[in-house]
Amino acid sequence: MSETAQRDRDLLDRPVFESFRPTWWTVCYAALILFVVLTRLWNLAPRGYSHDESIHAWESWKLLTGQGKIFSRKRSGNCASHQRSVKTAVKRARTMGLLPYTGD
Repeated sequence: MSETAQRDRDLLDRPVFESFRPTWWTVCYAALILFVVLTRLWNLAPRGYSHDESIHAWESWKLLTGQGKIFSRKRSGNCASHQRSVKTAVKRARTMGLLPYTGD
């Protein structure tokens, strides 16, 4: 058998994780990463709408004039506290670049 065929056969015969020797640190680190991922994805369905900033931007877009100004309380029909929430949402969306500062 040729030398390259022998080397390829040896490569395929070796176990995949032969050189990987887990230590306590790597096991703890992997467990921590798994814990973080699972807790972040746990019960995601009810939180999905409130944490998606693009939906806030779309809802805020409907409360803006063509020039990029926020509708007044009378025109939008919001109470004072909800109008402040709209103002905050629009400002955040503008900062993130989801809404323009001026209407073009």
